[in-house]
Amino acid sequence: MTEAKAHRPDDDRRDRSPLTAEERAAYLPPPRLTPEEQDRWVLAIEEIHRLNAEMRAGGRVRPFSRPAWRLINDARDERTRQLG
Repeated sequence: MTEAKAHRPDDDRRDRSPLTAEERAAYLPPPRLTPEEQDRWVLAIEEIHRLNAEMRAGGRVRPFSRPAWRLINDARDERTRQLG
């Protein structure tokens, strides 16, 4: 005796989707990193932090005086004044 496939409402929507299978796949989240990949990323980020601290300690990098969003807003305000 065979069991009938249960009907799921999203089956109909999937069949009528204007997107191809490849386009639908583009909306899926990327696959999870393997433990080895996670370890590589952690090491890379730690190296970036170490180099950043080293450059700051050596005086080669100066921290930003103001957050970027404030600089952008100031530039927009200045442009608005110039146009007004």
